[in-house]
Amino acid sequence: PVVVALGECGGAGPLHAGALARDVGMGAGIVPRAAGGLSALGLLLAPPRAEASRTLMTAADDDAGDVWSALTDAATEQLLTHGAVGDPTVHRIAECRYAGQSHELRIDAGGDLSARFHEAHEQAYGYQMPDEQVQLVTARVVAEGRPVLPAPPGEWEHEHRDETTRRIV
Repeated sequence: PVVVALGECGGAGPLHAGALARDVGMGAGIVPRAAGGLSALGLLLAPPRAEASRTLMTAADDDAGDVWSALTDAATEQLLTHGAVGDPTVHRIAECRYAGQSHELRIDAGGDLSARFHEAHEQAYGYQMPDEQVQLVTARVVAEGRPVLPAPPGEWEHEHRDETTRRIV
């Protein structure tokens, strides 16, 4: 670690950086001027999200249209309640497995779930079992809004300094 520098950010990151770098044997640390503001900037650039899910444990071919509609309404309402503006983007995710398996694969919930699952299983594990029943274990909807800031600011207003600020800690 002596040849790499520890990058610090967040409100308290720089406070602990010197001791942490010393403890792991790093020779340097880099603290951006707006270290505390980077966390806030990340929140402004990240799209707001809301999720709603329901465990079903049903055959993937069963009609779950009412469940998908209710989950879409719940996730969208939650997102809008928290201040998102405009129409959210909605993603439907199905967590499926072969009957008797103890783990699921997440797949896009559009179209024929069984066919999508067989393809995803083959891609993940190298084989599929088309004669086995596919179970829809969990239906999940993710609603995503627009970020407050569409892109990072192009210029930061900082106090101009002619020389690099450097301090040995």
